[in-house]
Amino acid sequence: MTATATATEAIYNGTYTLTNATGEHKTFKVKTQKDDASFAPGKRIVQLMTGSDNEQSFTGFGFVDGEKINTWKSKKGNGKPSAFEYFAWLLPRAAAALIDFEGETVDASFVAGGREYRVQLSKRCLRCNRKLTTPESIDRGYGAECAAALGML
Repeated sequence: MTATATATEAIYNGTYTLTNATGEHKTFKVKTQKDDASFAPGKRIVQLMTGSDNEQSFTGFGFVDGEKINTWKSKKGNGKPSAFEYFAWLLPRAAAALIDFEGETVDASFVAGGREYRVQLSKRCLRCNRKLTTPESIDRGYGAECAAALGML
């Protein structure tokens, strides 16, 4: 089922993987900072996975403000929107698609800006409990290393 997304719902804490029609994917984390954090205590921040460690390799780029994301000034483009500003526009639509999708799921399709996307909530590997962030691993329930060890690849 495909949901036509509108940013009408709150963006919840969690890890989201978005895939476009060409199969490229990006993983985002939304989390609330601890009240005693040295940076933005109590604020909800959005991060993009920028490295290979799917637990630690995230770069923050904005604050969640209800149903929208405010991109940090340092992450905005000069004269034209940056990739971070695009992600700040796209992620609320992905969150709305998950909310609007009928049935219990961690996976939904949506259209935004005339493009089709798939959004998945992260799961944990059924073998080693590491966070899964690639679409293939989320679908399979096992990360690549565990799937190979189990003879699934």
